[in-house]
Amino acid sequence: RKVFPSHVLLGVLRAMEEYGESYARNLSPSITYEKLKNATSRINGELSQVLEHFSWEVVNSLYFARKVAVESRNLRIGLPHLLAGSFMEPSSEALAVFTSLGLDAGELLEKSLEAVAAGAKDWRSITKPVMSGETLEALYLADSEALRMEFLRYGICHIFLGVFRANEKRKLLPFLDEMGLELSKIRWAVLKMAKWTNKQDSELEKYSSDAIHALTKASREARELGSEYVHLDHILMGLLDDTANKACKALNKQGVDIVALSAVIQSGYKRKKNPSDKNDMLVLTEVARQALELAKKEAKSRGERYIASDSILLGLMGIDEGAGMLQSMGLDLAILKDIIIKK
Repeated sequence: RKVFPSHVLLGVLRAMEEYGESYARNLSPSITYEKLKNATSRINGELSQVLEHFSWEVVNSLYFARKVAVESRNLRIGLPHLLAGSFMEPSSEALAVFTSLGLDAGELLEKSLEAVAAGAKDWRSITKPVMSGETLEALYLADSEALRMEFLRYGICHIFLGVFRANEKRKLLPFLDEMGLELSKIRWAVLKMAKWTNKQDSELEKYSSDAIHALTKASREARELGSEYVHLDHILMGLLDDTANKACKALNKQGVDIVALSAVIQSGYKRKKNPSDKNDMLVLTEVARQALELAKKEAKSRGERYIASDSILLGLMGIDEGAGMLQSMGLDLAILKDIIIKK
């Protein structure tokens, strides 16, 4: 809960927006709105550059880290939340790295959740926890580790390196110290698995975090249903997994019960008893690829920098098979499209 200079700048900037420049000039005659705005934009710009280097598995792990913080009623997403999120659904490459270090991902997840529980507070309702200073530091360190190793984007193993380095200074996770790990050994294990900086990362780099989570979930749904390919129905399942994303918000505005709709779709499928525990992205079918191409065009036509979940929903609607699937569920596509475009 430390206050950094960036927080002070943002606080003063917001005060100036609400009360006028004279409010801040009581603190210093040299302070101007433009100076503060430029300073904060540089701070945010530096952070956004780090965020752009996230791989799809890191975005997914941050989603779970936030979920852990919400469920444990923590105001901040700290190192234990970040570590727990990373071990919830690691990729097969990440698991191989941890195994080579003699680490059990399941055990690390359990210890991380124990640390979360130990630091949990009894807040009434927490829906938007923010990253703590040590978590932001760990992400910056992860980025520097990936850069040092000449990775184009960084994954969960780099997050682990970032958490490990941040914990060396802060000593917030005693169980990491007890493992007797050495920084050089972790780095070497990650370098040996450098093969995972592949095409799938570059394919996903133009998607927003909620869209990446939806596509990751779609791949997982396909695998659990025994498919080797991601089809339109799997993408729809992925979109409905996070009720707070843009696609679900648009469906809510049309009066759709997301949980009920998801249950209807799921009821039509039989899951495998022992699905693969891999978390790699599966290959898209041709029609699914076409839907995502349409999503890309929709996002571009609206001047959006990233392809979000609502653009993917528009992409599904633009394919005859996808439109038919949605209409069979009682959705009015004209109204839904109007809601998304006029948001």
